[in-house]
Amino acid sequence: MKRAEEALKNLSASFFDDCGELRQVCFSLPQVILHFEHMKIEVRNTCEIQDDEGTRWVWRAFEVSDMIGLGNLLGYTIRQFNVLSPAKLQLTFSNGYTLLLTADETGYECFIISKEGGYGKVIV
Repeated sequence: MKRAEEALKNLSASFFDDCGELRQVCFSLPQVILHFEHMKIEVRNTCEIQDDEGTRWVWRAFEVSDMIGLGNLLGYTIRQFNVLSPAKLQLTFSNGYTLLLTADETGYECFIISKEGGYGKVIV
């Protein structure tokens, strides 16, 4: 959990500037990858999507779980980010939906955010 706290406390709004629209969502059993125009997010644990009316969808690694919520993010940009706790990152999209990424205590990489061209990487 300490690694998650260190990685997230150094995030700034500029990290998400110019990431562009979410163009592609790739699913496999162990991970889902969100491809933006200039950034990608690899989720290797669990993520939760919520719309502006409170409807929730949860994707879990190694389960055939809810993928509908992730599709609702396609074509939208990240408008805001919030570190909710030392291990939770919330991304708000331009359509009002939120993506909640949560680290766990396994010590494995739960999610990775990479900027295009090697201009930054956050591993949690």
